[in-house]
Amino acid sequence: GMRKPGRRSDRLERGSALMALRTIERADVGLLVLDAETGVAEQDSKIARLALDRGRPLVLVLNKWDTIEDSHRGAEVERQLERRLGFVPEPVIVRTSAITGRGLARLLPEALRLYDDLDVEVPTGELNRALEEATSRNVPPRRGKRRARFFYATQVAKRPLTLLVFMNDPTLIAANYHRYLEGFFRKRFAVRSSPVRLLLRGRAERSEESADSRDGPAAKTR
Repeated sequence: GMRKPGRRSDRLERGSALMALRTIERADVGLLVLDAETGVAEQDSKIARLALDRGRPLVLVLNKWDTIEDSHRGAEVERQLERRLGFVPEPVIVRTSAITGRGLARLLPEALRLYDDLDVEVPTGELNRALEEATSRNVPPRRGKRRARFFYATQVAKRPLTLLVFMNDPTLIAANYHRYLEGFFRKRFAVRSSPVRLLLRGRAERSEESADSRDGPAAKTR
């Protein structure tokens, strides 16, 4: 129901866009239908971001695929998917044809699998072992004379998977390292096509020596 902004010429179109946004809010899983003949539009990218910002996993439905798959257009649309929707994590792509019925039987099973993925509950011990492995593989860079210290993590919500990580100072974590941790947890716990929300909370350290001597996972300087 959402057209490009320039085409919302009347109250009906604006109302349709608002209803689509409300539908995203109510949905558990989104099916983002893309027109293979016209390619991936900027509006498609915006809708995908809206869904992911609200924690909704997506199935990317590439409709009318039968009209372009045997032409150079097919390769071009594949590149557009990567370029314009590359931010969708672990994307689930279903190529369909509404006329022939191709791929339609896959849509509901794929959506239900993504829905089930969101029910993941990670034991605290397993989560902290994953945190320790993540920070050992990729040590957070220093900022000046300081380096991030991670104490422990716990899951605080699901749909989407939301993790709370206690550390010395969240301002020491750059955006790219934050994304690295989210991606690591997403792959480790098999959460596809959905955001993982990582909340960082600072906690005062008693001293560097006491922090280094903690027995808990991921406590030592990486």
